[in-house]
This record gives sequence, structure tokens and C-alpha cells, in this order.
Amino acid sequence: MRHSSRNPQYSRWRRTFFMLTAAALLVPVLAKAAWGLEDYAAATVLLSALWIGFEATSHIVVSRAVQIVAMAGIVVAFLIIWAHLAIGVW
Repeated sequence: MRHSSRNPQYSRWRRTFFMLTAAALLVPVLAKAAWGLEDYAAATVLLSALWIGFEATSHIVVSRAVQIVAMAGIVVAFLIIWAHLAIGVW
């Protein structure tokens, strides 16, 4: 089933994701981490790309099982890029 922006459950999912994104960006502020503007910009770009990937997957892919696999792949790619930027793993 494709999502509609008028669907209340879909709106709740979108609000939840925005709240989690905001919380993720507030963690370094509350922890008083030594982040510069470029760090926040990179985190915002990465989290936005994650959200866009989820949105695209939920709109394009019809099968729920394929959606879950695709979203898991998006999360893995996000975590690999985040780890690389954070501590230079590779």
C-alpha cells in the first residue's frame, strides 16, 4: 500500500522521524561536544538523506518485505558513512 500525506498514520510516522532527527542533533549540544558548524551540517545532510531514502522507498516499493529490506540497507549505508566521518574507520 502506498502512503498518502493525508493518512494520519503516515503523518504520525513523519512527525516521529522529524522528532528523532531533532533529538539526534541535540545530543552533541547537550553533551557539550566540540562540534563545529560543519559537523552539524554533515549530520543534517546525512539525516536528511536517510529520511529521503525512507520516503522514496515507502512511495516507490509496493511490497512490505522489500520495503523493510531496502530500509535496512539504507540504515546500514547511513551507519557506515557516519562511522567513517566520525572516526575514519576506513
